[in-house]
Amino acid sequence: MIGPTPSPTPPPAALVRLAPRVRLADWRTVVLLAVLLYLPWNGQRDLWFPDEPDVAEPAMSMVESGDWVVPRRNGEPWLDYPPLTYWLGAASSSLLRGASPFALRLPVALLAVLVVALTGYATECLAGREAGVWASVSLATAPHFLYQAVSFHPDMAFATLISAGLAAYAWGVERRQGWRSGALRAAGFACFGGAVLAKGILGLLLPGLLLVVWHLTRRQWRALLWMAPLTLVALAVALPWYLALAAKTSTELVGHEVYLQNFARFTDANRGHGEAWHYYLTRIWPDWGPWSLLLPGALVTAWRRDWDAPLPRLALLSFVVSLLFFSLAATKREVYLLPVYPAIAFLVGRHAALAAERPGRTGYRWVRVGLGAAALLAGGVALAAALLDLPSALPATGRAAAALDGSLAAPLIVLGVALAAGGLVLLLGARDGLTPSLVTRGTAVLFVVYLVALSSLAPRMDEAKSYREAAVWLRRQAGPHPIGFYLPGAHRKYAGIRVNDPAYLLLELLATPRDAALYLRRPESVLLLRTDRSEEVARLSPEWVELPKHPLSLSGTAFLAVGPRPGTPPS
Repeated sequence: MIGPTPSPTPPPAALVRLAPRVRLADWRTVVLLAVLLYLPWNGQRDLWFPDEPDVAEPAMSMVESGDWVVPRRNGEPWLDYPPLTYWLGAASSSLLRGASPFALRLPVALLAVLVVALTGYATECLAGREAGVWASVSLATAPHFLYQAVSFHPDMAFATLISAGLAAYAWGVERRQGWRSGALRAAGFACFGGAVLAKGILGLLLPGLLLVVWHLTRRQWRALLWMAPLTLVALAVALPWYLALAAKTSTELVGHEVYLQNFARFTDANRGHGEAWHYYLTRIWPDWGPWSLLLPGALVTAWRRDWDAPLPRLALLSFVVSLLFFSLAATKREVYLLPVYPAIAFLVGRHAALAAERPGRTGYRWVRVGLGAAALLAGGVALAAALLDLPSALPATGRAAAALDGSLAAPLIVLGVALAAGGLVLLLGARDGLTPSLVTRGTAVLFVVYLVALSSLAPRMDEAKSYREAAVWLRRQAGPHPIGFYLPGAHRKYAGIRVNDPAYLLLELLATPRDAALYLRRPESVLLLRTDRSEEVARLSPEWVELPKHPLSLSGTAFLAVGPRPGTPPS
């Protein structure tokens, strides 16, 4: 038809009014901020005790040995986790020609950026641009997510693959027909297979449970039946490594570790991390702060407004079912909820965008008041600590306290000013309720806080969180000989200490006081034991002396390094 081009339909008045106030253009801007936070500072600190060295050592051993099938520590198979994160760290170290903390953490940081991008994109597609901004910002700056993004742990790969798998499968189901629908569902289960390689069989069981509940609530019986053959796709991804591992070690060892790491942890907490049933109900607030203030309203919004929408329903079920599932488990850790963080971010983003469309409402004034008061309080504490030199005045309770010295004054002042200024701005704008400007102001404050924490505060905590100094000293004492290590019940956590590339400090694990006493009869022996275990060894072997460094400290735990008294005849 020939004629004048019709003018576009004008946007709603509320959007016209709010558009100039949105400073973060969309989720892509948030992704850039995430890159600036997660990547540049990863090489400024050592691998932190206890978990990062546990994950880093098998990765470094893979690079050196060329064996990418059997993860090893202290020369022995180390099967606490499947190999995906080890592979990522080893590949990054090979490409960057060195297993530095930056090289090892780089893949994890990139995965975190990818999760933020996928969350922002999916939320924008389902709920609009403002919701995408809120969702990506809340996820990228959630304290526990950020901590995992800058640490060499297997959980970020696990969360990435489960989140991507759920999204791909759900979009495939909604297409209902055609080869793209089947391909998306298969891709989703392939991601679950990758999650199995990241952290075990839970990578298939958890999303499988979520999808079964999702289909049941929608009465999609045929889709439930199709999940059975799709499980074969996940197994096709994960099983080759398990078979190769069993061929190089033993089927009994692999089966035993799979049971210990997956099923035994659910039924008992004899390996630690036993918590009360309400653990996650209390942890979610600091782990998601300050955005956790929006979570109750987000859950109500999802139930009342979005339950009939398939994908928002899946997000709500992902959070609720995962919370119940992990609360029933005997072993509880805050990181177990990381795979459902994108779902939480979607719920928060959707709810915040809807609330911001009604700027006249005052029901969310408490959000600004709460955030502002908390920021002012935290800023005041940081400024007081810096100006009164409180860190250096702390009693000398070991290396952890010694690390808090006067050098923290400058970053604490910056931190305090940022928090106080942000809190004041939020309080002054409390009458506006929940508006798009809140995301800009809140993000600016959090960005400065995290920037200071990652670039200045975290490196100064190395003395308390790294055992490199202790390892170097022990290497000098022991020379080429292994170090004896007596700590019943916790041997596997200390299976080896890497001093520097390629030097490696091997530990000879000693299970009983008698074994430790016999070890001390060897010439030039060095025995490492926790201070509260010294009397057990002294009763059987009085002929030993403390080496001239007392005490060694690893993450706040004091150890003794002892050797045979000069003149003691060898056994």
